[in-house]
Amino acid sequence: VCLTSCGKELNDSKAQKLLSPVVTLKDNVATWSIDLNADKFEISLDGRLSYVENTVSSQILTNGQTFKIRAIGDGKAYTTSDWSNSVIYIFNNS
Repeated sequence: VCLTSCGKELNDSKAQKLLSPVVTLKDNVATWSIDLNADKFEISLDGRLSYVENTVSSQILTNGQTFKIRAIGDGKAYTTSDWSNSVIYIFNNS
């Protein structure tokens, strides 16, 4: 017979925090790895926030743009990650 201990186990389970994406910059293209546990990604492009599907893994930047990203959890099994590293694209003509 299972009384309070069974219910307690369910209530004690905590959502797992998603790992912060790692952004790499090659030329003017910022890339990151897909996280299958993420519901979507939130991107910050020059401080403006928007969302992209978790199937998107790159963003083209223009000169001077700053970019970072975080994985958004479903709020049940997974919680939102911390922000990634920030990258800035600077066009170098030389």
